Amino acid sequence: MKIPIVFALIIVLTSCHRDKICENSIIYEGVGVDQLTLDKADEKAVKEFLNTEFNTIYRRGYSVEIFYKKYGLSFFYLMADNSRKIFAISCNTNFKGKTKKGFLISKMNVADMVRIYGEPRWQYLTDPDILNAHYDSTGIYFSIVPRKEIEAVADTLSFVESDEESEEVDSINNRMLWRFYDSAYAKDKIIEMVIGIPRESF
Repeated sequence: MKIPIVFALIIVLTSCHRDKICENSIIYEGVGVDQLTLDKADEKAVKEFLNTEFNTIYRRGYSVEIFYKKYGLSFFYLMADNSRKIFAISCNTNFKGKTKKGFLISKMNVADMVRIYGEPRWQYLTDPDILNAHYDSTGIYFSIVPRKEIEAVADTLSFVESDEESEEVDSINNRMLWRFYDSAYAKDKIIEMVIGIPRESF
């Protein structure tokens, strides 16, 4: 049975009115999510606005995560910051909204990310193994799970060699590796997006 468009729209609007975060929610790169902005939000503001169940997770004596499983959203503040001001916001694949530029984490992949945002600065981290695609000037990065077979190939790639340390050579090699990642991981799903103040560490 087909549901009339008007009736379906009413259902969506009602759902979004009941849930503070829904498919109409927007992640503003480097700014915030919906009404919760990095320049103003603190722990109290987040909890009062969302007003629903959350988990508190302590991150290695550095930061505190306020995790809303229902929305696929997390808000972070520094343990050493008595104001408990939010410095980063992350979302996982349970987040139903999209970014201001149109990236939908619940459905899109690395190829979509590159198409929308351009070539990122890739960074491989360990403990746990994760591969981040940074857009520093935009204030957002995307995370994927690295695959052993791709990393094995990356380790064998031939790069520009030099007998002396050179920032130019390092830059060329980095870009070669990053373009390889763009292609090799094109069909891989993003598992997390994180936003923070552009050009700052978060």
